[in-house]
Amino acid sequence: MFSATCTLSLLALTLPTVFIFFILRKQSKCNISRGRRLTKVSDAYALLNPPLPLACQLQARAIANKHLKQTFKINSTFVDDSVDVHAAFTKKALSLISVREVLWNQIAQVALETVQSNLSHLESNPHHIRFDTFIQRITIRIITVSLLHGDPSVMHPHDIDTVARNINKLWILSKTTVNIPDTLVGEINDHLRRWLPTSLKQENPLEYLIPTYETTWRVIAALVAYTYSENSIRLALHLFLENPSSSQFTRFCDEHPSTESIVKETLRLHPPVRRISRAVVIGSSLSQLFCHRTTLAADIEAIQRSDVWGPTRHEFNPWRHQFSTKEQRKTMLPFGTGPLSCIAKEWAPRAVAIIAATVLEEVKVHRQFVLVMGPCMGQREGWDGWTIQLGGTNNM
Repeated sequence: MFSATCTLSLLALTLPTVFIFFILRKQSKCNISRGRRLTKVSDAYALLNPPLPLACQLQARAIANKHLKQTFKINSTFVDDSVDVHAAFTKKALSLISVREVLWNQIAQVALETVQSNLSHLESNPHHIRFDTFIQRITIRIITVSLLHGDPSVMHPHDIDTVARNINKLWILSKTTVNIPDTLVGEINDHLRRWLPTSLKQENPLEYLIPTYETTWRVIAALVAYTYSENSIRLALHLFLENPSSSQFTRFCDEHPSTESIVKETLRLHPPVRRISRAVVIGSSLSQLFCHRTTLAADIEAIQRSDVWGPTRHEFNPWRHQFSTKEQRKTMLPFGTGPLSCIAKEWAPRAVAIIAATVLEEVKVHRQFVLVMGPCMGQREGWDGWTIQLGGTNNM
């Protein structure tokens, strides 16, 4: 239920027949239903950045995400409406991923060691691996070691695969009414607590792994898939990997787009969260007697592929960001907007670039591996036919 301490506020969405309200007080007479997807950029901004107190916005998010609380057994700010919980979680998370504090060369070194060790394992047996499994495996290890200070010596590939597989299952099951076995979360936390230092073992490790892992692995997979055969784009990533500085990240030149624009374009086509939901109350313009609570979702994927990007809006083209218009830039919402935008929005793009560049360097340049592409690019699922396998010679 909405808090009794908040007041009525109008959320000015451009919907045809009703006003959309955040009724931030108890609404026992309202019916509850699932709502519609918002594909207009103005509606998305109104939903995600309304003129409301932080406490009210936290309530709207927590109600919309209650299925995640039940599924992952978490109590972080994503599912809790407490301002204090939000402040504590944000402070802790930013201490881990603050762009000013992160040692990017250290992350690059962990990424190199991780990719090399996994490819070395394939050189002996079984010589191939599913592409999505490989990206999930290295992403979890890199994040756990470089950000959460996990012990790489106890992180066995089979255990990492179990964590990734269970997280994926839980996301899918969270959108259904199927009873979710407790063993899925139990297995994840058993492994995480074995990997992590004592300071994090006392907390729920999933609360820190999910925001970083889920905002990166699918974007890394898409970036590698798009750029594997694009020499000029790979050159930009190669130069950034050699010098992972802010200036190199944003550097354009005649020969290649900037690394930032490469990541932006990947995020445009494959946002980490395709739809961002908030709980609202719908009522008539004259009375609150006829109202019901619903969940509205800003359709980030649709907005970022809107007509403002022209006839090639569904194609991968990093160069478009060098000359993008204000109208186009406004549609870029891969990490949401407003006070509840993704905590990892500054860290994730550069981390994605480092990890993807490392995969491309080791698979495409330094090792005798090839990326075999499937019929279509996946999201959380759908990477059938995509494999990394031993055999063949690659040249830069």
